[in-house]
Amino acid sequence: MFDPIMFGNDMDLMMNGVPGQAISGMNLALGSARLDPFDQFPVQLTSQHHKLLHHWLSTYATMMFDDVHSQAFNPMRDVWCPLDLSNAASFNAIMAHSAAHLARMQGLRQSKEALKFKAEAVRIVQVWMDDPERALSDDVLAAVLRLLTYERYWGTEAEWHVHYNGLSNLIQARGGIEALQSNWRLGLTTFLVSLMSKPSWFDCSNQIEELSSQHLDAHLHPILGDTVNLHRIRCLWLLSFVQDVGTFRVNSPEIYSHGTSLFSAIKEALGLLKLHLKQNEAGSMRQDACTKSEFTRLACLFFICILLQQSTSNSSAATNLSGYRSYDTQLVAYLNMFLDSSRPQWQGSIDNLYTALFSTFDASVRTGLNMEYIRNMTGVMASMTGGVRYGVERCLLNILCRTESNGFDAFDEEWTPDSLLSQIPPQ
Repeated sequence: MFDPIMFGNDMDLMMNGVPGQAISGMNLALGSARLDPFDQFPVQLTSQHHKLLHHWLSTYATMMFDDVHSQAFNPMRDVWCPLDLSNAASFNAIMAHSAAHLARMQGLRQSKEALKFKAEAVRIVQVWMDDPERALSDDVLAAVLRLLTYERYWGTEAEWHVHYNGLSNLIQARGGIEALQSNWRLGLTTFLVSLMSKPSWFDCSNQIEELSSQHLDAHLHPILGDTVNLHRIRCLWLLSFVQDVGTFRVNSPEIYSHGTSLFSAIKEALGLLKLHLKQNEAGSMRQDACTKSEFTRLACLFFICILLQQSTSNSSAATNLSGYRSYDTQLVAYLNMFLDSSRPQWQGSIDNLYTALFSTFDASVRTGLNMEYIRNMTGVMASMTGGVRYGVERCLLNILCRTESNGFDAFDEEWTPDSLLSQIPPQ
């Protein structure tokens, strides 16, 4: 089961990572008894709504309240907020998401409050679907997108696929992605979700190649033929990816509790990546241009994370008695055995470790890993700002490098998925 102390510490770390200016602005924005922007909503706002709105916005504090006059693209303020607050179903779906996240931070496995809001969102969508004039509306698409978000992080893969198939049918009935260009926010978010076949970017079956490439000619792609759209979709992907980091940790409690201490060669490889990061980075103010050595280090880190995610997905037991997914130790042991036997070839060199993982390791037969997918995902991350890449590395290393006593050193202490999400600036 969830450890309340662990998640209580994460809550403290998250709030410590939120700039004071952002907290002040957030309290000012939400401290009144009445929230004028919601007068148009077909819901009577309560103190419960206020609480969940406050929590939801605090999750993205830097994007929501820091440097509000910035011209940089802000995926929360520019895309998700307008969509989430555009109709009652989307609003209830985001309340469900916020309630589930708040419950997890309090050490609870499930949230009745979240299920209530989700049920209301589904009910509204069903009413609209029965109305020929609203069945294919933007509101329905926006609501289904947020229900997909909820299922990705708090539901099951089966439930996610139900909504995903529904979204695919809606897109087809509307005339394809290109028919959504009149609502650019909806077009971008729908296109990003359409690239997924599994509810996590740590799964190689998703499509990411188009996001890693340079922009296409306008006549070749209805969305990515625009360089501005490509940048925006990458930023939207970043939010989705960082949330996946949190899910990766929660779904792998054995890894989060003990790190990779049971697999000495994997632990040593991660130690090499961590040491290289320490020795070659002066801090989170790294240059925005991704260097070759940084790309190599990121690719190796993503490789290990994706294999661990694959081992969780492939586990014969979907969940254990505590409600967690177990993971396939044979798959992890296979990588550990390979790294152990090839240690003389990669020890002390991230370049040699990259070669061992991407050129020597036989991944296709036993693991289902797609090396090109991992490279492409690294390429998308390389397009983000240096500070964001730094935070992603620190956060993943924090998850993977814990000791058997749940300890971690001061280098990792401040980095959790929630603290990282709260500090991502507009890109």
